[in-house]
Amino acid sequence: MKHPLALLTALMLAPLVAFAQKAPAWVLPEINAPRVQRVLFESKAVGRQVSCHIFTPEVYERGKEQRFPVVYWLHGTGGGLPGVAPVSARFDAAIREGKIPPMLVVFPNGLATSMWCDAKDGSVPMETIVIKELIPHIDTTFRTIAKREGRIVEGFSMGGYGAARLGFKYPQLFGAVSVLAGGPLDLDFAGPRANGNPAERERILNSTFGDLDYYRAVHPIAVAQQQAENLRGNVRVRIAVGALDNTEPLNRAYSEHLKKLNIAHTFTVVPGVGHDTLALLKGLSETNWEFYRSLSGNGPTANVVTKPEVANAAKAARRAWESAPAEKKALWQQQREALTHIDLSEDTKRQVIIARGSPKPDEYHAHPTTAMLADHKTMFCVWNLGHGGHAGPMARSEDAGLTWKRLDDALPPNYVNFKNCPSLYRITDPQGKERLWVFAARTLTDKENPKLIEGRHEGFMPRIVSEDEGKTWRELPPIGGRISKDDPFRCIMTFSSIVRLKDGSHLGMFHRGSGIGEEGTLQVLQSVTRDGGFTWSEPTMACDGTQLDGKHPCEPYVFRSPDGNELCCLMRENKRSGTSLVMFSSDEGKTWSQAVDAPWGLTGDRHHGVTLPDGRMVIVFRNATPQSKDKAGFIAWVGTYDDIKQGKSGQYRVSLLKTFKDGFYPGIHLLPEGTIVATTYANYRKEDVGCSIVSVRFKMIEVDAMAAKATSRTKP
Repeated sequence: MKHPLALLTALMLAPLVAFAQKAPAWVLPEINAPRVQRVLFESKAVGRQVSCHIFTPEVYERGKEQRFPVVYWLHGTGGGLPGVAPVSARFDAAIREGKIPPMLVVFPNGLATSMWCDAKDGSVPMETIVIKELIPHIDTTFRTIAKREGRIVEGFSMGGYGAARLGFKYPQLFGAVSVLAGGPLDLDFAGPRANGNPAERERILNSTFGDLDYYRAVHPIAVAQQQAENLRGNVRVRIAVGALDNTEPLNRAYSEHLKKLNIAHTFTVVPGVGHDTLALLKGLSETNWEFYRSLSGNGPTANVVTKPEVANAAKAARRAWESAPAEKKALWQQQREALTHIDLSEDTKRQVIIARGSPKPDEYHAHPTTAMLADHKTMFCVWNLGHGGHAGPMARSEDAGLTWKRLDDALPPNYVNFKNCPSLYRITDPQGKERLWVFAARTLTDKENPKLIEGRHEGFMPRIVSEDEGKTWRELPPIGGRISKDDPFRCIMTFSSIVRLKDGSHLGMFHRGSGIGEEGTLQVLQSVTRDGGFTWSEPTMACDGTQLDGKHPCEPYVFRSPDGNELCCLMRENKRSGTSLVMFSSDEGKTWSQAVDAPWGLTGDRHHGVTLPDGRMVIVFRNATPQSKDKAGFIAWVGTYDDIKQGKSGQYRVSLLKTFKDGFYPGIHLLPEGTIVATTYANYRKEDVGCSIVSVRFKMIEVDAMAAKATSRTKP
């Protein structure tokens, strides 16, 4: 008699057995398993209901505000219903024993032999169902961490093949990929399992893939090669297989394929284990739980940078260059060569340290913004701790940025619970009263370990205000309501910029995802305050990424033309398909032109600028320019408003500061005697884990002289 475990595994995975030709069973029955429920959702792809099963931990019912990471568990051939109970029981036990944080486990219905891809003839659009329908439905229906850091895709056998396909094809959706005894992992569909049942191989090949060409085109080998640049350092990957499993040689070969592509991963062969799901998971022992712990999305996030944004921007710029058509490359090269490139990044005498980072994880200073009072001497700087972390620090300078004093203890206690890129603005109301405001994206949720304050404010766009030039501060209720996907002020970041309108009101612009959290196509919205920042109008759409052919606008920087008659908005393009974006309004923001590509030299993130007395503009940003030859990542572009309007190159690109890892969201001010103070963050010393807040000081008369000297050297 066979061991019960072997019988269970055979039922779970039944690889490459004959299945009757019948209509797909899109709705599977409910099962009797602790904390597992069947979920039905409407699928437009197949025009009917589709089922999945989901495990929720016990704490899900108690913590009504807590959000949870999600494991998408993809079953093997034959259907996954028998495997739901034992796999969910393993997760349940591990959560109860404290081996892993609480998480949801979703068991999609992948039919018997869908291979977790869209069939060539469209009859079974499995990939479409999972990516475009199931994941959004789960994020809408359950309290998930609705971003890539909160999702793991994992599967065994056919499910391992599917995890590699979907995880590698959609790195923007998954932070981790687990391939367990995946197969088929050869390009000829001629591995030992397929060869052991040639009739079934032909049936799957014909019904799902249609032919070998399509099979090879959608294969995990091809997907990894196509997405290698996006996967390197960005997704945690593991491959595991039993030593007695006849798929071991092909799993090992796939590991070697990833090595050649420089895609970091672990490859584990478990002794004494064949093609058996539960035996493989058990054999992985403690390393199995370490994988989930490190990628649960529930750990502390304030002091961790999984992938520095500077490296992301540089990598994306290379990808944009490599994929650009010849005529686009020619234009970018022409604009690059038309600019004079100046390097100030090595001149440490220009640099002022506002807050020093260190090897200590709690000294990671990031994402500063600044404001200057009307005396042109008093400056303020706010930032968050950790990349996208919580607020807390503020500094004040009374000598135009040469020396700084921390003001953290003078701020309202709940300010430390503000999250992501606190932004500082000086706003004058229609009666002439000036106030300083700090807005942030949202307050920390309970799962993010906020400072416990009884009756604290919670919601989108929390804020503090000073009405006495920064001497005292008080907290007001957030602009938005409690954190909800339906709140009109839901955002990824708060106002990236605010501009005064002709009638004395102020227009603030921010961005959000069209989906939940950071998911979906990005959208830029705007809101108006007519009382100096206390109340804000219902946000309206200024730029919808769904109308931009795959481009993702975000981090809007809005400013007025020199003649005062037009507004211009520069935006980071987060799909990294080329240059930044720009749009214009001639009616004070009531309507905007269609966003178009900005000049090559302005390509980057989180733009901010000043206008010089001679009419030129200096705009600073994090560099993300394709085929850049700049010496640093913190860039100042110098040119005219007409250059931006007409798509011209501009005059200079000035390298201001380098980093060893992360950096370069800025603030910028122009002093009366001509000094420009540009403030950003960077890993200032190689040994620092944390970033420092740093100002760079320069004058345009110096830059002009350096440019003239550089130009004279190039003349024959």
